[in-house]
Amino acid sequence: MMATGVPGLYACGEAVGGANGANRLSGNAITEAFVFGARAGRSAAERAKQGTSMWSADAAKPAIDLLRSASKRDAPNPAAVIVKLQAVMADDVGPFRADTKLRSAISAIAQLKADIGDTPFASAEGFDPVLADWLDLRNMLAVAQSIAVPALARTESRGAHQRDDHLGLNDAWSVNQIVSMSDGDMTLRKVMPTTGKAAA
Repeated sequence: MMATGVPGLYACGEAVGGANGANRLSGNAITEAFVFGARAGRSAAERAKQGTSMWSADAAKPAIDLLRSASKRDAPNPAAVIVKLQAVMADDVGPFRADTKLRSAISAIAQLKADIGDTPFASAEGFDPVLADWLDLRNMLAVAQSIAVPALARTESRGAHQRDDHLGLNDAWSVNQIVSMSDGDMTLRKVMPTTGKAAA
């Protein structure tokens, strides 16, 4: 219980969207954190008792290679890019959404991703705050994209997702959208919430 799509990783709270559906914005309310955190912990403990590790040097190699590729170079100021990203998300991907704003946000996020590039930048210090900021920013951009793209796809208003250009519920959208990332490319699929099977 509380297993994610990543073998050996368990989650609860806002990381899984909460137990109360689209109308519940805060998935980490204290009672929910207690109940589902305990369930996630028990599941993780049972998994750990099996004595098998998902870690291997080969599995870690791409992440280690990425860190080793970091270089000191001319690059955008991560703090300034974060401010831009925050403005895009606040202005174009807030609770009240529309096609044109969402498309604008997706385009802006793609540009910011291109601006920071695929190779980390660094300060070449022992503890490297520049590298840490680059990694944080890369993750922020991935999260922003994984919010904006499904919001554009969902052509209805449901819970906290309100589309000015698609008012009201649409039964065809009684599905969960699952975002997957692989090699920097995002895919989106719809699944039935009760069965987990692909939706039409």
